[in-house]
Amino acid sequence: MHLRVRGPDRAVRGPIGVREGTGRSAPAPGPPPASPDVPGGPAPLASRARGQVHADLLTAPEHTGAFRSRSSRARAPGGSAARAVRDLAVQWRRLMSPPFVELRRVSKVYREGDSERVVLHEVDVAIERGEIAVVLGRSGSGKSTLLNLLAGIDLPTAGAVLVDGIDVARLGERERTLLRRRRVGFVFQFFNLIPLLTVAENLLLPLELTAQADARGRARAQALLERVGLADRGDSFPDRLSGGEQQRVAIARALVHDPALVLADEPTGNLDADSARSVLDLLDGLARELGTTVVMVTHSREVVGLADRVFLAQHGRLVEQPR
Repeated sequence: MHLRVRGPDRAVRGPIGVREGTGRSAPAPGPPPASPDVPGGPAPLASRARGQVHADLLTAPEHTGAFRSRSSRARAPGGSAARAVRDLAVQWRRLMSPPFVELRRVSKVYREGDSERVVLHEVDVAIERGEIAVVLGRSGSGKSTLLNLLAGIDLPTAGAVLVDGIDVARLGERERTLLRRRRVGFVFQFFNLIPLLTVAENLLLPLELTAQADARGRARAQALLERVGLADRGDSFPDRLSGGEQQRVAIARALVHDPALVLADEPTGNLDADSARSVLDLLDGLARELGTTVVMVTHSREVVGLADRVFLAQHGRLVEQPR
């Protein structure tokens, strides 16, 4: 497999064993270390990405068919009539199916020396499948802790965190890792693209982690690049893109494995106003087309317009806000 490797002053095309920026062959690598998640060891892209981003936050597919909607629900146009129709659809789903994300009397307490800091206190929240939920709050209000609990990166001090009926806290560490890789996509404030990988390779990384970067997976990745308006930038490295373009790649990467849940942590916090609006419109449109549940945390009220549900994090509680 030939991949582009960037060195300090130029890029060279060659086997993965070629040293960056030299063109000289590196010593032949030995067999890859065993991986508990991928039979036969880590995929090549994962090996190159190691150390660039926390592996648990990289996702991998459960299935990677051609890019298609998992839901027949298309994005509703703007306007009060469209919102009324969408609200009725949400109410119908609440009646007909259990919540997709549910927190039952969840508390999270951190011990700091001889004292305890209560971040979340007996939180009860239910979010339906396909909803976009926005959590507002100041820094330190527990927003990121909430995402960590939903992803199984952290565990609650008390209570139950359920994702599609699965009590995340009852899973072992490896099971939580696989849940993240297969069913969760992540969008970060600072993009977290792997700088040594091209745009196309960044999209393929979640698929390669479970050896599913086959022809269908590659076709889906390319289709997503087209959808985010970057079909001609697949061979570019992340630092050649603007902030808004990098976040569009990050959104495509979060969705490439068709996750049921996307967790977005301040996705517009590092963007100018125009880029922020473009990124929000893109995430809103793709999530609704695919029927993906989104939980987004932010301190900016500009994202409220795209949300089905809005919560305010304060004093350890999540208080739902009127729409």
